[in-house]
Amino acid sequence: MKSLKKQDDRKIIICTTFREFNGNSNDKIQRLFLESIKEQTYKNFILSVTTFGEKNVEKVLVQEEIPHIIFKGDAGEYRFSLTQVLQNAISLIINSDSHIILWTTCDVIFEKDFFENIINEFKPGYCGTSLPHSVYTNHDNYINNNNPWKLWWGLDLIFFDSDILASVKVNNIIDNYPNNGWGYFEFFLSGVGKKFFKKMINVRPYTVSKIENDRLANNETKAFFSLSTSHNKNTYESFMTDYHLNKDPYSILLNYKVLNKNFIQKTIIYFNLKRRQLAAKLNRFTHHLYIKYFKNRF
Repeated sequence: MKSLKKQDDRKIIICTTFREFNGNSNDKIQRLFLESIKEQTYKNFILSVTTFGEKNVEKVLVQEEIPHIIFKGDAGEYRFSLTQVLQNAISLIINSDSHIILWTTCDVIFEKDFFENIINEFKPGYCGTSLPHSVYTNHDNYINNNNPWKLWWGLDLIFFDSDILASVKVNNIIDNYPNNGWGYFEFFLSGVGKKFFKKMINVRPYTVSKIENDRLANNETKAFFSLSTSHNKNTYESFMTDYHLNKDPYSILLNYKVLNKNFIQKTIIYFNLKRRQLAAKLNRFTHHLYIKYFKNRF
């Protein structure tokens, strides 16, 4: 079994998967992701990469000289398995000292001191994120810093104390509630954080950016995304029900407690999340009324 050396200091194990490196727009975004890792001021990290048949991933990682371990995954009809991505990273730290496992996607860009700030803020039993992400609609807009918007209703980065994540109980839960394809995994992981971790933290103002990728360039159709999102939503709701947690995804995001901000700034972030939570509830309510009273009348 692959494992990290016992004498290693606390590592950040970045677990992710990639699309193909084939020169398209997603390729450019992924290279920015790798560059932002290389530029980190905190250098004690390793990439845990699970591939599902994508081409040129290992070649590019070797060229970029980024410490990495590659696992071969098989998600069957879903093509990707987010559960496998996470479990492969967990396998690296079994019987090792405490580390930090950071799940993310390959379209996220880190500020150069992001890892260092995670290390400084981290305490045993913590999990956390940086919310909201700053989102750019494409590669060129990121390069030119054109009109990013704030992503409040989801996230593509969560870090965990490996001692808890790799415990037998939590590891079995990750196995028993499989997440495949894309969608809803961040809410499932946040639910795990709520149930099993001492504290969920939001390290804003230490920020990450996200660049919207081109799903169609990788043949990820709306039907594919709808299927996997529906599957993962059911998985999330089953987990939350089984462990008597509030299933509303906005409610789970409110558990990430803001650090290093004054009261006014914390309140602004809280009410931004709360406002979007209420808007989502209103949207679901009006949709329910439409289905119940109006859909069959027209």
